[in-house]
Amino acid sequence: MKIPAVAIAAAFASGILLGRVGSLPTLLPVRGVLAGCFALVFLLLVSSLLLALRGRVSPAAVLSLTSWCGLGVIGIGIASRPLPMEHVLARLAAGEIELKTPLRWHGTLRDEPSRLPWGYGLDLELSGVDTAGRFVPLRGG
Repeated sequence: MKIPAVAIAAAFASGILLGRVGSLPTLLPVRGVLAGCFALVFLLLVSSLLLALRGRVSPAAVLSLTSWCGLGVIGIGIASRPLPMEHVLARLAAGEIELKTPLRWHGTLRDEPSRLPWGYGLDLELSGVDTAGRFVPLRGG
């Protein structure tokens, strides 16, 4: 029963590759295009379900794999959306926060601290950081 999972993974990976070629990377981050892709994938899934209920398994499988390919394209579109300017990674990329200096991070715990082999791991929802005598507001974690 591993064959269907391999086909699904291959369809998803081909959707990711398809989302990286041509003019799609410039169109995909647009909210309306992503909403249209979600609607198309939903339509494909509903039609494949209806075909499967009628006993037409082969066309249903093709539509289902096509929808997994569409989900890969949507995944690339979501991943390529730009970060907000207040996001910690955007601030780090812009050079507003220097990681080589002492920093005081402000935030709230998202989850309980986890014990790791090298210490404790904390998952924070950041609200800001004190750096070089000034407070920089942040989002992310």
